[in-house]
Amino acid sequence: MPTKKKAVRKINKKNFERVIKIIQSSLRREKLKKEATFQYQDWFFMRKPHDTVADVVKHPCGTAGCVGGWGCVLAIYDKAPNTVVCKKDPEFHGPDEVGRIKNIFFKNSVANKFFGITEKQGEYLYYGEWHGKATDATTKDVLAKLKNIIKTGKVINPKFDAPYQNLGKCRCSLCKGDGYDAV
Repeated sequence: MPTKKKAVRKINKKNFERVIKIIQSSLRREKLKKEATFQYQDWFFMRKPHDTVADVVKHPCGTAGCVGGWGCVLAIYDKAPNTVVCKKDPEFHGPDEVGRIKNIFFKNSVANKFFGITEKQGEYLYYGEWHGKATDATTKDVLAKLKNIIKTGKVINPKFDAPYQNLGKCRCSLCKGDGYDAV
């Protein structure tokens, strides 16, 4: 009986390039430093009003999102750019937020498909497992990681990730080098 081959995803370098372009555009427009902390804590949120997903993509100022969040936004943009952005709902949104994209489910699976990566690769990338500061990685480091993915085709790349793995980790005798503060 023939064995089934597991489908192998091919990394979509073009879509990684699109996210890099948005990040760089936001840095220029908002005059932010590359050392600023990348927005990993939220899949996506807006501090400035937008009407549609197309508006968000074309004018990303005032929006923030992690790599996975931008993957989801761009996936929706590709299929339905006129999807309406819902306005602020005080029970759902934080005090600085003006709204979210209506009826969009931010899930690893949507972003994984958009980028052409596996579930394991998605978790490694989206949750900052490649970086010692995890969700507090700098924008500069995130840009370097995305550019390396494009160059090598590897999300999990121990050789590239090694210098980033120790950033921000506590090495005191109380933590025994596990990377977590003792308190």
